[in-house]
Amino acid sequence: MSKNQIDLSGVAIWKGVLPAPDQSLIVDGIRNLAKHAPFRQYETPGGRKMSVRMTAAGQLGWVTDRSGYRYVPRQPDGAAWPPIPDT
Repeated sequence: MSKNQIDLSGVAIWKGVLPAPDQSLIVDGIRNLAKHAPFRQYETPGGRKMSVRMTAAGQLGWVTDRSGYRYVPRQPDGAAWPPIPDT
């Protein structure tokens, strides 16, 4: 394991690989994206709520509900998914 790598329960964290200003740009891009496609807690086909909240961007977004798992061109509220941020 590299001196820059931290293992957190099987998740590799790479300290210093991406400079702080670039990290801020990515976070800002996600926050802006969430204004147009809010994080949602979906339901599985079996009726259980997922433990995570998700959003999407681009031509298709991944969703799930009682009808199944799929990629769709529109958000559950009918709005198009926002474009993928440049960052």
